[in-house]
Order: sequence, then C-alpha cells, then structure tokens
Amino acid sequence: MVTGSFRLVADGRAEIRIGPFHDLWREDLGRAVDAVDVVVYCAEEQLVVAAVADTASDEVCRVRLQLVKIVEWQPPKARLKVLWEPGD
Repeated sequence: MVTGSFRLVADGRAEIRIGPFHDLWREDLGRAVDAVDVVVYCAEEQLVVAAVADTASDEVCRVRLQLVKIVEWQPPKARLKVLWEPGD
C-alpha cells in the first residue's frame, strides 16, 4: 500500500489508511525501528496504530497490524499483515 491509500480489510470489519513512515524508539530493544502509522477505521473507533516488523499491534477494530516490509521510502510504500479472528 502507498501512503494515503485506503483498503477494506479483515472481511470488511475495518478500513485502513497508510500514514507517514518514521523511526520509532523501542525501549525494550534499546534502538529505533522502522514504523508505519496506520489509521484504522470502523463503526466504533478511529485510531492511529504504529505498525512495526517484530510484533503485531494491539487490537483495534478487532484487527491487529504488523509491518512486513517497507518497499520504498519515496514514494512511501509498505506491505502490511492484517491479523484477525474469522467469524468474530
């Protein structure tokens, strides 16, 4: 996905929009990691989640996000993994 693009995910339970790419300081790792801000929309919520590669995000709108790979920095383009429980 490219920055600014929208996509319906997880059998239609949420919509995501890719935001800016940045470095995120991780105290647990003692270093900065690549991160992508993703806006997650659903009927109940609209929250920004920082997707990183080593762990899935907290659950928002019954989905969790994980950065697979930053494909390009300019223009910003990334692959994300969307995790959810089918049938919820």
